[in-house]
Amino acid sequence: MRDRKTQSSREERIKQTNIRIMGAYLSQPVKEKESSDGGNVKVKFGTSAMQGWRTSMEDSHCAVPDLDENTSFFAVFDGHGGKEVALYAGRYLPQILKDTNAYKEENDLKQALVESFMKIDEVMKDKTNAQELAELSGRRRFREEEEDADEKMSAGGSRNVNEAIRRALKERLLAEGTPSEEVDLIIPSLTNDDDEEEEEEVNKKNGERKEGGEIGKDSSKNTAANEQPVASTSSAGGGKKKFVPLSEEELSEWEGPVAGAAAVSVALRNGEIICANAGDSRAVLCRDGKAIDMSRDHKPTDEDECERIVKAGGFVADGRVNGSLALSRAIGDFEYKRNNVPDDLPPELYCVTANPEVKTFKYEQDQDEFIIIACDGVWDVMTSQECVDFVRERLCYSSTKDGVVPPEHLSKITEELCDACCATDTRGSGLGCDNISAVIVQFLDSKKYKETTEKYKNNTSSVEGKGTNQALDDDAKEATAAAAVGNTNK
Repeated sequence: MRDRKTQSSREERIKQTNIRIMGAYLSQPVKEKESSDGGNVKVKFGTSAMQGWRTSMEDSHCAVPDLDENTSFFAVFDGHGGKEVALYAGRYLPQILKDTNAYKEENDLKQALVESFMKIDEVMKDKTNAQELAELSGRRRFREEEEDADEKMSAGGSRNVNEAIRRALKERLLAEGTPSEEVDLIIPSLTNDDDEEEEEEVNKKNGERKEGGEIGKDSSKNTAANEQPVASTSSAGGGKKKFVPLSEEELSEWEGPVAGAAAVSVALRNGEIICANAGDSRAVLCRDGKAIDMSRDHKPTDEDECERIVKAGGFVADGRVNGSLALSRAIGDFEYKRNNVPDDLPPELYCVTANPEVKTFKYEQDQDEFIIIACDGVWDVMTSQECVDFVRERLCYSSTKDGVVPPEHLSKITEELCDACCATDTRGSGLGCDNISAVIVQFLDSKKYKETTEKYKNNTSSVEGKGTNQALDDDAKEATAAAAVGNTNK
């Protein structure tokens, strides 16, 4: 009975903590986006990431069209509890993939993806990488920032008290009939030149930190074959000169970062599309206009996931692992990878495991059009088919007269997708209030792409020699005539 009460109390605390964390929204969404475009002779891609209503950006992605001469690699990492795991994975997972034995020795891309997902967990627990992960977290580990905060607390606290006293005196004098002009002379405003100078100095320091702390912003534009993968979004919290290293005590207790990240990746090689997924992000293939889910959202309520969680000594409450985590597989989240039962439990059977589910699809040149890889900030708002329809319409595959010009940059579509999935306010269920990241990969040798390109060429050539309006009028007349013929033949 005692143990049951203790567990129940713990579950409730976890639940309430989670509610507080997940309910933290801004008063207005941050809709600025980090976008990029790139590709090679086989594919082109567009990416976008947007913070939205969340108080911080915790997503990352990578796009490497030329991992080697035969392989392209794309991935989205949806962070939670911090951004460090997502950023680290975006930086290093492609290289870890290439370094696996399965990739180098056996040419087994499917097994290499599994090994790379599991390997990056091991790498992040290594103390030699603790400093970089701590820096990526941006959790106030900068000496000058901490000093600034102390100064602000001290000075700001006294200013707030003084301001309250002055406000009360003003109200009293005004109530007694003292003219407002005289009140302003008797009790001057707290703000003075010294305060303004102080604010300018603080802003200057913050500006310097921001300038030195951005990671990979727009760095995937014009991606070359040998370029490093792009880690998107967010600052690392400041320049390295100001970073306060972890102490020896902190390093000795290091068991990996506290944050985690859902991870979904797609690798293309020699007519195969291989998807590896751990978590609730998703990759969707558009095949002749139909959405095909290439991954499964890993939820604690899934029968097989729940069984693994319980066998490892965990529990599922309110649809969450141990009443807290809303997904059952992830990179990081080491809190759930300790104290598993039994002690020698292999990592793939942990309560929360990084072991990805891998699916292989044969590329159908006549039917396959593009792939959408996105975090649950998209999939919570749109179904897979709705998202495919959204992208497809903007890729100009429709038969309308406006659907003849393929966009120059796919990132224009990913940006529209981010906006479409962003809620107008934070009331209600919270859908549309998450970070949003999306990658679109288009097959350049697909039948549909070639048809669209040819249609574009024909239309542009027909427009030459006459005005655009005239050309569109001609198109409309032809469509009307064709419709009339069709009705006559019925």
